[in-house]
Amino acid sequence: MYTQEIEAFVNSFRAAIEEAGTPDNVFRLSRFIRNAAERGGTVYFLGNGASASISSTLAFKCLAEHSISALALTDHNLLLGMSRKGTFATWMADSLQTLLKPNDALFLTSSSGESPNVVNAAELAAEIGVPTFSVTGFAQDNRLRGLTSDELWVDSTNYNVVESAHLFIGLMALRGVHSSDEEVSQDHAYCLRELFHVDWKERIKSLAEYSVDLAARNYDENRIVFIGDGSSASLASHLATDFSKSTLTAQAINDHSFLSASQNDFGSTEWLNVGFDRSYRPGDEIILITHSTLFPAEIALLRRLHDSDISFSYHGTQETEIDVPDGRKFLYPVSHPVNELVLPSIGLLAVAEAFL
Repeated sequence: MYTQEIEAFVNSFRAAIEEAGTPDNVFRLSRFIRNAAERGGTVYFLGNGASASISSTLAFKCLAEHSISALALTDHNLLLGMSRKGTFATWMADSLQTLLKPNDALFLTSSSGESPNVVNAAELAAEIGVPTFSVTGFAQDNRLRGLTSDELWVDSTNYNVVESAHLFIGLMALRGVHSSDEEVSQDHAYCLRELFHVDWKERIKSLAEYSVDLAARNYDENRIVFIGDGSSASLASHLATDFSKSTLTAQAINDHSFLSASQNDFGSTEWLNVGFDRSYRPGDEIILITHSTLFPAEIALLRRLHDSDISFSYHGTQETEIDVPDGRKFLYPVSHPVNELVLPSIGLLAVAEAFL
């Protein structure tokens, strides 16, 4: 049970990456971001739903890891306030009308390429002469592709496949913003080799067994709670959104008001434990999604879950000294930073697909 659905999703993602995640597409997006930085502009990232989580991840990495002025417009007060001031269809354009300056750039993520607020943002940018890069999927002739100065398209009608490909390509492009085309090409080849050499057959089998366990829970009373630190916090939002589209009830512990208050009051090591204390109900399934080396808060929570004999699963790329029960540990032994972030998400999105 669930094996075919999970395998189909994994294979669709791999096919999408082979076709859309080419070095040329990575080069073009890298140059787009690099050009904005050289002009002294800010790159604004926007999208809806899971595309908003992707926007947050890419903007953070632009700013924190590459010292490029970048901002994701994902604040809920801005979204709701500007929607009430105008409409949801115009909130992005209305915000950008004030924010955009001539040297800036706009990165728009939309699976369908038809979301009115994203299309309106692209129309505004074209009107005032700000360069825009779009990443889309679904119909090849979607409206957003025709409105942007550069773009890439993923040949799939599956939301999770398209969004995962967008995240993969965006992360690859950011790694190349300060590199030569030859260096980007070599890095890209290494990343794909590692991605395709993962033992997917074994992981698909384990994820199918895990899906059976998840399906047996009472979602009228209990939930799946996604937890992650750093960029994994955005992935937690993405996953909670997509699990909630199925028959499962899910949430993520990463509201920015809570996050800032708990880190301020309890420190960066304890904030996940505090979030767990305030959110957990007996019977909930905790899913900890990590990438690269674990943060202290993730280690502290893992230790707490282990010592409390609470049901949880661990999805990451690094082995941990804290024991995780059999059937609850999903490791992806990779070293490339893009795969470290993307692969745990792909495994879990494949589970979400099994329930849709």
